[in-house]
Amino acid sequence: MTANFTFAQSSPSHLWNKAFDFYLNKKQFDSSLFYYRQLNQQFPNVSPTYINNQIASCYLKSGDITTAESFYLRCLSLDRNLDSLGSFQTTACYALSNIYYNRKQFRDALTFLDYTKTKYRPLRRVCQGLHGGYESRLTFAYRKSQCYYGLNMKDSAISQLAPVIFRPREDVYLDSLLYEEMTQYFVNTVIEVYGRINARTELQKAINSVIYNPTYDDNRKIIMFSVDCFITFANTKINLDPGGACQVYKKGEVPSYFSKDTLVKEFMDSPAYNYIICNEGQPTTGDFLIYGLKNGNPIFSSLLNCCSG
Repeated sequence: MTANFTFAQSSPSHLWNKAFDFYLNKKQFDSSLFYYRQLNQQFPNVSPTYINNQIASCYLKSGDITTAESFYLRCLSLDRNLDSLGSFQTTACYALSNIYYNRKQFRDALTFLDYTKTKYRPLRRVCQGLHGGYESRLTFAYRKSQCYYGLNMKDSAISQLAPVIFRPREDVYLDSLLYEEMTQYFVNTVIEVYGRINARTELQKAINSVIYNPTYDDNRKIIMFSVDCFITFANTKINLDPGGACQVYKKGEVPSYFSKDTLVKEFMDSPAYNYIICNEGQPTTGDFLIYGLKNGNPIFSSLLNCCSG
């Protein structure tokens, strides 16, 4: 009776602060769960998407996957307008995708991954997490590629990752082992589908047939240079140019960092290119798929807490 009376007098901010402190600072998820559940029961209209997402996360971190799944789904069942940023329902989708991937329910994993860009896309740009920046696009593409691989749709697995994987190692701001894992996975999938010799031959043909189309726009009293530079490999268009435009002083001028030679060199400096051309001593794609399952697929869990805590 005393405990019930005490919580009846608790304010939402008191319960919130206690739950947050145990979750973020002390990493005591059972205690955090206790306060989030009290908050959810006594003040159901206070940030319900956030609270249900946090309850699910506490269960997940405590190893109760089934209950975590139910609360993530409850988070998604709430009115979209109750999530002012849209980020917590996005986070729930990533978490559900992770759960289903680890169960080898690859179709469901793919569905909830796609929801993060469609039905449950963040409402504000600042909290779009995986939707901005090269590293975010690369991580998302890798996650989606793995789902297709699990569904034995290996051509789709390749086409998801091919547009973003060919970058020099020093240009990628990810853990080096993680980027290496992504690269090895992609290369071995390509070799599995096309064969070593054919993959090498087709990639060399693609480089020899690179398309380079510069454009000059002088409609705004200054001359802006842009270029469309790409190859086609594994039935996929791969852009070599970074996009965007820059000012030049006259038509015909090509900034060095937008030149054909520079763009092709950057592509050829990528580990993926060199592994396909040299393809020596690489583990199999299946090894990486098994690694992801055994280790909770760290790629899937790396950004689950975007804009939450």
